[in-house]
Amino acid sequence: MYRIPRQYEFARLNLTYTLMSKHKLLELVTTGIVSGWDDPRMPTICGFRRRGYTPESIKALLQRDRCSKSGQYGSGTSAALPEEELNRTAGVEWLCCVLLGGP
Repeated sequence: MYRIPRQYEFARLNLTYTLMSKHKLLELVTTGIVSGWDDPRMPTICGFRRRGYTPESIKALLQRDRCSKSGQYGSGTSAALPEEELNRTAGVEWLCCVLLGGP
């Protein structure tokens, strides 16, 4: 006996102050303003990954904005992705520098 697959559809992701139109994004790619769909400036999953965002931080953004099946969702900006996830996984270490011979 086969299970019938279920398909869930959600509202489109609308980030504030971010260009989301496929037509305008395609124009940016074809005119060479950006290097491609995976350019870090593009609001795509590949762009987010090239910017250094982890899958967990992207999922946390979508869960925080409470994706809905109707209406708009994703009112946050891409800069509002959880920094604690990035800080936890980045492994940033402090470096102390001493400059000699200055004025």
